[in-house]
Amino acid sequence: MSYKRGKVFTISMNEDDKLLLETLSKRHKLPMKEIVGYLVGLCDKYNLMSGDWETRLLGDDKRREDYTRLEGSCPALTIADMDWKCIWGRDGKPPEIKNLSKDFDEALEICAACAKTLKIKLENESYQVKVQELEAKLKIRSTEKFKVPVCNYGGILAGDGVSFSACRLNPGKLASIENYCKVRMNGKPCTSYVERLIGVGSKID
Repeated sequence: MSYKRGKVFTISMNEDDKLLLETLSKRHKLPMKEIVGYLVGLCDKYNLMSGDWETRLLGDDKRREDYTRLEGSCPALTIADMDWKCIWGRDGKPPEIKNLSKDFDEALEICAACAKTLKIKLENESYQVKVQELEAKLKIRSTEKFKVPVCNYGGILAGDGVSFSACRLNPGKLASIENYCKVRMNGKPCTSYVERLIGVGSKID
């Protein structure tokens, strides 16, 4: 392939670049000046002097590779406008769309975190339902009353009955009701902490 140029000028090159250029010339059977001219044209066309040239040029291949890894991931995860997004359909409304990341691995990490927090939310809701069911069951015939600690911010009453697990304000730790929940706000109870009064009957049907 021949590339017509105007005037020919002499330029200086370091030794390693010169040897590489000679190798390319022999491999492709083209004069060195044509190779240099061709590469300069490509550099200008694709802006190869910018730091993100490789990401831009290889972006499509990377996207295709990411698509092959989608199997088994959250069905709401998809790509649009070069961003990985979470898209959930809604009945009679436009879909709920949230931008996650341009990077596929980072988007998967966000999805994993979503699944974990959803599990905590569902467990807390289940706990709240059980408390309400117990309260309704014992409310009619009660001879004694006691208070059940409840966290309205996602905490789940632990098996010891004196602390909450999955507290978002104290992540990764058990939150002591006496030493944390009741004194968190400068000695006053946390605004998410309440005590629900439940009646205990003489007989449970």
